[in-house]
Amino acid sequence: PHLIIRQGAPVQGLVGHLSDKYIITTGRFNGRLVDPKSHMGFFENTLNIIPDNHKEELFGFIQPGLSKSSVSRTFLSCLSNSPKDLDANTHGEERACINCGYCTSICPVDLAPNFIMKALFSDDIEDALSYGLLDCCRCGLCSYTCPSKIELTKILSDGMEAHYKDKE
Repeated sequence: PHLIIRQGAPVQGLVGHLSDKYIITTGRFNGRLVDPKSHMGFFENTLNIIPDNHKEELFGFIQPGLSKSSVSRTFLSCLSNSPKDLDANTHGEERACINCGYCTSICPVDLAPNFIMKALFSDDIEDALSYGLLDCCRCGLCSYTCPSKIELTKILSDGMEAHYKDKE
């Protein structure tokens, strides 16, 4: 449903009582997680409600994945254009970076987030800056496409904030 609301409207008045859902303002990739007791921000005009589905699939690694959303052609869902259900489950835990290049190929600013992440982890801020750390638009596509489930957007955002704090 679509609602016309005033700026600063209370979130709980819009969505009611939701305990097993994530409430995100603005966009699914670059929005912020909202507490139901908070209010909509000045430039926030969209609420996305995503189910918090953290149950494990039995033998999920051998299933064909007909309804799984993926950028790669790993699952059979790549053969159909039907809409996929979105939830907050990562479907596994974070693993080591495999240098697949999905994050680089989907980045709208044409960065290499995996190299920036490695430079940040080795505390080499100069290399991270030369790879374009400050050019990141924080869209979240790199985190979405990462098959290793690395939160690249959070790592790059933390690196930018640390750089700005060091500059002061």
